[in-house]
Amino acid sequence: MMDVNIVFYHYFLDITNKLNKMTISLSDQASIKDVVDSLSEKFGDEFKNHVFSEPGVVNNNVVVLINNEDIRNFEGIDTTLKANDRVSFLPFLTGG
Repeated sequence: MMDVNIVFYHYFLDITNKLNKMTISLSDQASIKDVVDSLSEKFGDEFKNHVFSEPGVVNNNVVVLINNEDIRNFEGIDTTLKANDRVSFLPFLTGG
Protein backbone atom coordinates (compact mmCIF):
# COMPACT_ATOMS: atom_id res chain seq x y z
CA MET A 1 0.00 0.00 0.00
CA MET A 2 1.04 3.59 -0.57
CA ASP A 3 -0.25 7.00 0.44
CA VAL A 4 -1.18 9.60 -2.18
CA ASN A 5 -1.90 13.22 -1.32
CA ILE A 6 -5.00 14.75 -2.91
CA VAL A 7 -5.73 18.48 -3.33
CA PHE A 8 -9.06 19.95 -4.47
CA TYR A 9 -9.72 23.40 -5.92
CA HIS A 10 -12.70 25.56 -6.82
CA TYR A 11 -15.98 23.68 -7.50
CA PHE A 12 -14.48 20.41 -6.29
CA LEU A 13 -14.69 21.96 -2.81
CA ASP A 14 -18.48 21.93 -3.12
CA ILE A 15 -18.38 18.19 -3.78
CA THR A 16 -15.94 17.52 -0.92
CA ASN A 17 -17.83 19.71 1.59
CA LYS A 18 -14.96 22.25 1.61
CA LEU A 19 -12.29 19.59 2.24
CA ASN A 20 -9.31 20.86 0.26
CA LYS A 21 -6.68 18.23 1.12
CA MET A 22 -6.63 14.60 2.08
CA THR A 23 -4.42 11.54 1.93
CA ILE A 24 -5.67 8.22 0.60
CA SER A 25 -4.10 4.78 0.67
CA LEU A 26 -3.96 2.84 -2.57
CA SER A 27 -2.31 -0.34 -3.75
CA ASP A 28 1.17 -0.08 -5.22
CA GLN A 29 1.08 0.71 -8.94
CA ALA A 30 -2.27 2.50 -8.60
CA SER A 31 -3.27 4.91 -11.35
CA ILE A 32 -5.22 8.14 -11.64
CA LYS A 33 -8.27 6.02 -12.50
CA ASP A 34 -7.86 4.27 -9.14
CA VAL A 35 -7.72 7.66 -7.41
CA VAL A 36 -10.95 8.78 -9.10
CA ASP A 37 -12.64 5.48 -8.23
CA SER A 38 -11.57 5.79 -4.58
CA LEU A 39 -12.71 9.41 -4.35
CA SER A 40 -16.01 8.55 -6.02
CA GLU A 41 -16.62 5.93 -3.34
CA LYS A 42 -16.08 8.62 -0.71
CA PHE A 43 -17.84 11.58 -2.37
CA GLY A 44 -20.32 9.85 -4.68
CA ASP A 45 -20.91 9.78 -8.41
CA GLU A 46 -20.96 13.58 -8.55
CA PHE A 47 -17.18 13.54 -8.19
CA LYS A 48 -16.67 11.08 -11.04
CA ASN A 49 -19.19 12.94 -13.20
CA HIS A 50 -17.21 16.18 -12.77
CA VAL A 51 -13.90 14.53 -13.66
CA PHE A 52 -15.05 12.40 -16.60
CA SER A 53 -17.12 13.57 -19.58
CA GLU A 54 -17.60 9.90 -20.42
CA PRO A 55 -16.11 6.78 -18.84
CA GLY A 56 -12.33 7.07 -18.89
CA VAL A 57 -12.23 10.47 -20.62
CA VAL A 58 -11.25 13.49 -18.53
CA ASN A 59 -13.65 16.38 -18.94
CA ASN A 60 -12.19 19.27 -21.00
CA ASN A 61 -13.13 21.62 -18.15
CA VAL A 62 -10.99 19.73 -15.62
CA VAL A 63 -7.25 19.60 -15.09
CA VAL A 64 -5.71 16.71 -13.18
CA LEU A 65 -2.12 17.20 -12.06
CA ILE A 66 0.47 14.87 -10.61
CA ASN A 67 3.09 16.86 -8.74
CA ASN A 68 2.04 19.97 -10.73
CA GLU A 69 2.31 18.22 -14.12
CA ASP A 70 -0.78 17.67 -16.28
CA ILE A 71 -1.65 13.97 -16.64
CA ARG A 72 -2.05 14.58 -20.38
CA ASN A 73 1.76 14.87 -20.47
CA PHE A 74 1.95 11.29 -19.24
CA GLU A 75 -0.46 8.39 -19.76
CA GLY A 76 -3.67 10.18 -18.83
CA ILE A 77 -5.83 8.31 -16.34
CA ASP A 78 -3.60 5.25 -16.69
CA THR A 79 -0.59 7.12 -15.30
CA THR A 80 0.96 5.08 -12.49
CA LEU A 81 1.49 6.87 -9.19
CA LYS A 82 4.29 6.64 -6.67
CA ALA A 83 4.10 6.90 -2.90
CA ASN A 84 3.52 10.45 -1.68
CA ASP A 85 2.65 11.83 -5.11
CA ARG A 86 0.34 14.84 -5.03
CA VAL A 87 -2.74 14.64 -7.26
CA SER A 88 -4.63 17.90 -7.78
CA PHE A 89 -8.11 18.36 -9.24
CA LEU A 90 -8.96 21.81 -10.54
CA PRO A 91 -11.10 23.49 -13.17
CA PHE A 92 -9.58 24.52 -16.46
CA LEU A 93 -9.45 28.30 -16.24
CA THR A 94 -9.42 30.71 -19.15
CA GLY A 95 -9.65 34.42 -19.39
CA GLY A 96 -7.63 37.47 -19.92
